Amino acid sequence: MAEGRGKAQADSLRSTQSDTVARKLLPDNTTVEVSSTELHKGETIKVIAGDIIPADGEVIEGVASVDESAITGESAPVLKEPGSDVASSVTGGTRILSDELIIRVTAEPGQTVNIVSLKSRLLIVKREMTKLLNLPGVLVEKIQETEGALILSVKVQKKTGKCPRCGHTSHRLHQNQRHLVRNLPICNREVMLYLNRRRFKCDYCKKPFSESLDFVGYKKNFTHRYAHAVTKQVIHSDVINVAKNNKLTTEDPKNRTISTEFLPTPKLTRLARIGTAGSG
Repeated sequence: MAEGRGKAQADSLRSTQSDTVARKLLPDNTTVEVSSTELHKGETIKVIAGDIIPADGEVIEGVASVDESAITGESAPVLKEPGSDVASSVTGGTRILSDELIIRVTAEPGQTVNIVSLKSRLLIVKREMTKLLNLPGVLVEKIQETEGALILSVKVQKKTGKCPRCGHTSHRLHQNQRHLVRNLPICNREVMLYLNRRRFKCDYCKKPFSESLDFVGYKKNFTHRYAHAVTKQVIHSDVINVAKNNKLTTEDPKNRTISTEFLPTPKLTRLARIGTAGSG
């Protein structure tokens, strides 16, 4: 299904690009209109608000919003500017919504469609994996498959953190702290989330603090939903078998008890020694 959508999107972009007029930038900074099929790698083009970007390229000048819904399916515009690979990379067939950009062409005629097809498929897979993960406000940015697990690099969409001391909201990023967090399996594959728990610095009380995430506890290497699933298993089984089935350990002193907040009081002692494998 995802492959079919990717092919349809690539076909649509192929049709759009074949009819696109490009403003080729000349050495004297004037422009001449040419067909997008006449552009070559290394040439420079100018696009303004409302234009279809005629070829894959790299932004070398200007800042503008671009509609990439043709390849991503996402309606929110993306800011493009010189700099990082993601921010400066533009795809032929997408539309510039504001301002203007100077772009260096990075693909020969005919190559763009293949690149678009690969990009669209990758973006669709990441979007579908985000849906499967089903953590509100969390996007899957990268998927790595190992022999024993899926490692999903995820991004929290929220741009701010709330200071636990004074209650003020801060946009000021202080430090990135990345670590692995165990989550529920997907399609019978073990899933680890490669998560950045950011530290912000409060503009009001000037103290640094770690952001609070509603799906994983502070200094925990497992999500709340994973803890909930394990505690439910313990209610109907025993600690040793649950630990074995979930590749957990009951011996590592560095690990702490799997969350007991979901268990009725009489069952709490059954989780007294079970902890997650790996660092906290």
